[in-house]
Amino acid sequence: MSCKSFVIAAYLFLNVARLFAEPGIVVESVPDQGALQQAGLQAGDILLSWYSTSAHGSFQSPFDLTIMVRENAAFGPITLDVRRNGQPLAITINSEEWQMRLKPDVPLPEKDFEKAAADQSLAWQTRTWLYAHAADTYSDAQDFSAARAALIKAMQIAQSKSLIYMAILDEHMGELLVNSDQAGEAKQYLQESLALYTKLSPNSFFVPLIYSKIGTTEMALGNLSAAEQFCTKA
Repeated sequence: MSCKSFVIAAYLFLNVARLFAEPGIVVESVPDQGALQQAGLQAGDILLSWYSTSAHGSFQSPFDLTIMVRENAAFGPITLDVRRNGQPLAITINSEEWQMRLKPDVPLPEKDFEKAAADQSLAWQTRTWLYAHAADTYSDAQDFSAARAALIKAMQIAQSKSLIYMAILDEHMGELLVNSDQAGEAKQYLQESLALYTKLSPNSFFVPLIYSKIGTTEMALGNLSAAEQFCTKA
């Protein structure tokens, strides 16, 4: 094999390996004295998968933890398969409080998350989350146009991959538009999110949460009667 052929083969191998890499998300921090810390979770832990008495799944991006919590945390203990300092560990958590900072288990820049998301060798779940995270960063800086553009890129990746990811992104877009004083359009995205959540996960916390957000949006539009109805449903 020539040197050039070897380099090409090595490049392809590394990128295929990244596409099919072991799942995982990294815990950046957990609240002091909170339920997660008391259960034994620490910053630096890598969350690989989870299981309960009735369901199980893996973590490809921080969105997967959001899905797990909203669908399962209210129904009993959840055990996390964790890697800490290269060693496997099981941590069982019996709480509805899951506040923590997370990131994908890939090298990330400190600021330009949108540039990182453009790397097509990353798993689609990671790229979707990175674009959404970039949108949050832009939104915090009041750059709502850039935030919207980043979320649209996330949607373009997720739309053919996962309806539950699309529901989360619709929810994110709705929140962004409310924050940028575009409550009318925000309502449309939140209603799309509600329709997906109702279809995919009708008994989860997703549904009342979106009812509440639509109620808040109706209030911003001055529709007090509709706001009350949605808040009552929540």
